[in-house]
Amino acid sequence: MNTKIIAVGNQKGGVGKSSAIYWLASTLSIHYDKKVAVIDGIDAQKTIAKRRAVEVSEGKEAFPFEVFFIHHLAELDTVLDEYFGQFDLILLDMPPLVKNEFKILLAGCDGLLIPMLADTVDRDSALDYMLYVEEIKRANDAYLCYGFINRFTSSIKQRELPAFAKNLGIELFESAVPAVPLVLSMNETYISPYDRNGSNGKNGKQYLEAFILEFIDKFLK
Repeated sequence: MNTKIIAVGNQKGGVGKSSAIYWLASTLSIHYDKKVAVIDGIDAQKTIAKRRAVEVSEGKEAFPFEVFFIHHLAELDTVLDEYFGQFDLILLDMPPLVKNEFKILLAGCDGLLIPMLADTVDRDSALDYMLYVEEIKRANDAYLCYGFINRFTSSIKQRELPAFAKNLGIELFESAVPAVPLVLSMNETYISPYDRNGSNGKNGKQYLEAFILEFIDKFLK
């Protein structure tokens, strides 16, 4: 199996890294017949690992994707040695690039997906990642890097985001993910947002399908 390792990262928390990983892992596993694993624990928030631990404690047993919780980077090598080749996709919840070992980890992935918000601080937080990605691409021109607009609205700041991303050298997905927290929230990791319905009658697939298909096209082909 040709395993792809894709990091999902931004220098700032709260931009939707863990949410994006959940959307991708659950939906690709349930609806697109992909074998997906998530590696969590390097990031201080450990959002997905904590949610999965709660579900296990509640007696849930069947999950569409695997979650490997690691406490330090040495455990990552063990996980990859044992499981690499058993999955189509391994999603890595990346921490901020505050240590050189994290930069080395990012360079060892096949690519990077950057969630972006329109707020000035959130926008600028992508810059640190891109400065290092430029170094990676000079050594590996096959390295994949894309961003996507998360919690999209029609505000002026949102409309300015594509130009900002272009100046940073980030190629954005054509599809943005709208702000619909009740449908896209990570309440249960074993349910795909495709299978949730909002109060307006729309389900998660209507909000998220374009993003998922673009991820497949850009990262998995």
